[in-house]
Amino acid sequence: MIQVQDRPRHKNPCNNIKAGREKANELEAKLRADGAFDPTKAGHWTMLPVNLYLKARFQHGELLFRSWRQQGIEDALPVFMGLIRYDRADREGCRQVISSLLLRLGRD
Repeated sequence: MIQVQDRPRHKNPCNNIKAGREKANELEAKLRADGAFDPTKAGHWTMLPVNLYLKARFQHGELLFRSWRQQGIEDALPVFMGLIRYDRADREGCRQVISSLLLRLGRD
């Protein structure tokens, strides 16, 4: 019964998270197909399509983080950790987000 009552409040954030993940995944697939991006390699990415992908992935992590649910916070941590690996310059400010996530998860 509680799950049914919570559905309207849960539906919009969940749909936004799903759309953000799909957008980032589509951009990643396109970049891999073009040979412009290898997520197994760390680096300072400067190409516009790669930067758009990194921004989309950051937005996906931010949606997870802002869901205020424990699972969303847990899921956001590897997204931001991956972004640090892909973009060593950390243009999106992931290091600050990671530290706040770790504090919220009690892993300080």
